[in-house]
Formats: sequence, C-alpha cells, structure tokens
Amino acid sequence: MNFEIAPDWIKATWDDARLYCFSLNIDGKTGWRLPTVGELHRMYNLNLIKPANWWSSEMTNNHIKYISPYGKVHYSTKDYLFGVCPVRDLKDNS
Repeated sequence: MNFEIAPDWIKATWDDARLYCFSLNIDGKTGWRLPTVGELHRMYNLNLIKPANWWSSEMTNNHIKYISPYGKVHYSTKDYLFGVCPVRDLKDNS
C-alpha cells in the first residue's frame, strides 16, 4: 500500500471527519486525510478495518460515498456519525 493508516479512529460527521484528519498530528506526522473508496476497499479486503460504515473522501452530487459493513459503496448526507479512518500518503515526509 502506498499509504499509512492512523492508529486511532473515531466516529464523526463528514465535516468533522475532514477537520479531524486535517488537524491530526501523530508523532510529528501530518498530512492525514480521508481515504478514497478504493483505499477503503483495500483496507476492508485485507481486514485492516472492521466491518462498519466508513467515510470516504469522495462526493457525488452533494452525497458522500461511504463503505458499509459489507464493503459495498453507498451514498449519504454529511450528518451521520460514521467511522473515520485517517490515511496519509507515504511519500509525504512531514
């Protein structure tokens, strides 16, 4: 994988999830973000995340894509409390 997964996860609305990722600093490492749907699928298939609703960084027509406990992609509004699994590109040295 070309990204690192944060060790701590939270539940939040999508706006709070993005703010959480943006402000996250783990041992001086910054540059955290919400994963794409493809990254969530890789983590799910490798059992790196537990079956749950997980926010992605992707949006279509004001609806955010999320992964359900069964690994399927769904669309939601921003107001639900779903899992937030911050990721960070490995090429980012900050």
